[in-house]
Formats: sequence, structure tokens, C-alpha cells
Amino acid sequence: MVKEYTQKELEEFVKGMKKISRIIHSKKPDFIFAPITGAVPFIDVLNIVDRYFPLNSVEYPPNSSRFFDRNNLLYGWNKNFLEENYFGERIKIVSLDEVLSGSSASAGYNQFRRAIDSLIMERAGSSLEREDSHTHHLKKINKDIGYEILGIAERRRRNHNFSRLLNQKKAHLVEVPLIIPLDDVALNTVRLKVDENACERRQRYLPQIAKFETTPEYLSFLQDVASFVGVDPSTVGPVNFGRISESLSKYLSRPNSSQ
Repeated sequence: MVKEYTQKELEEFVKGMKKISRIIHSKKPDFIFAPITGAVPFIDVLNIVDRYFPLNSVEYPPNSSRFFDRNNLLYGWNKNFLEENYFGERIKIVSLDEVLSGSSASAGYNQFRRAIDSLIMERAGSSLEREDSHTHHLKKINKDIGYEILGIAERRRRNHNFSRLLNQKKAHLVEVPLIIPLDDVALNTVRLKVDENACERRQRYLPQIAKFETTPEYLSFLQDVASFVGVDPSTVGPVNFGRISESLSKYLSRPNSSQ
């Protein structure tokens, strides 16, 4: 089995993930978003480098350009998430994501904001004449719900939308020379169902889990991470399979309207 990374690249990646872990603990989020096509390996790594990592706080939104109508899919997931978890008290969300150009992370932020705007309209009532109510809910919900992007990134140019989020302090980056699991199906346990009706050359996925698969390459990668941080390699493996499936389906199954 030929590894696609050097020891130095592994060490720099793990150092970056340890920094991610420290930032998460400092922010104390109520929820951690880990997009299902890219960030699942990050959670497995964080669980190795941080024995206190809050696995039960992780949710897995369907944020990928490989999904048909990604924006409305994400909007619906976020809307249902907020309806399920926001009860008028403050909640803090950190969205952990891989960042190259920043387009996916920006899409995640934009559709979360869209869901918040929809929630504000609902809480204020259907009549736009209720201006005072709308203003009240606008201020309260925007104050109550915090959403920050925490990206692990390779050193390259970001697109305009993501650069704006960086400048507004709504996104933060930890840079590494190589995001080892990036776009490598062998280094991700999630296998999504393929959309057989897609008419495009690029393969499209349905937001449904087909199966979980732990390849020898992935297990070796996790064991390499463990060895570097002084954890017994025989004790590590992928985690949160049940929560991945539940989080994806739970917030897509409820009826919602794409506004």
C-alpha cells in the first residue's frame, strides 16, 4: 500500500488539527457542523488527537456541489435544524470545513443565513405590517444564533465571497501544506447513493447513505495519526456512524418550503 503523504505532511496536518481542537474548545460551541462529504475524516482525527472532543455535538449537513440543487437542499436542512434546536436561547455553531477556494464553505454560510431570515419572518408573523415584531425578532435571533466557519486550508487564493467572510471575522483558517483526506474516497468512510437520474457527466449524489466503508488506507491513516500523538494505534478507528446517518436524514425528512 503506497501512502499518498509524507511523514512531514502528516505531522503538519495533525498539528493543524490539534490547533483546530484548541480553537473549538476555546469557542465552546453548542454544535459543530461537519459537512458530510468533506469533514467526516476531520472528526475521526479530532477524536484521536483530543480525548475530550465533543462527538455528541457534531451534526453533518449535506454541503457538497455533488448534490443536485445543493442550495435548496442545504437551506432545508438548516431550516429544520433551527426549528428543532432554537428555542429562544443563545446557541453557538462552529462549521468545520475543508477550504480551498472557499466556495462550499461560503455556500454553507449563505444557506444558513437564508434559513435564519426565514425563521425571523415566521416568528414575526405573516403580516409585514407587524414591523415592530419583525424588528424585535430580527435583533433577537441575529444576536442569539452564532455561526462561524473554522476551515482547515491549504495555502492558496480564496474566492471573493470567502475572503469577505474572513475580513468580517465570520470565518477563520488554520493552514496546512496538505489536507490529506481531501477528495480521496479511500480516506472517507461515507458512501453516498448515486443519483442515477442525473444527466450530467459529473457524478451526482443523493443525500442518502449507501453504506460506510473503512478501507485499509483509511485505517492506516488513522493509525499514523495515533502514533504521532502517542495514542495506541490498535485502539483507533472511525466514529459516529449512527450520528452521521441520523443527522443527515433527521433534518431532511421534515417538511419545509424552499423560499
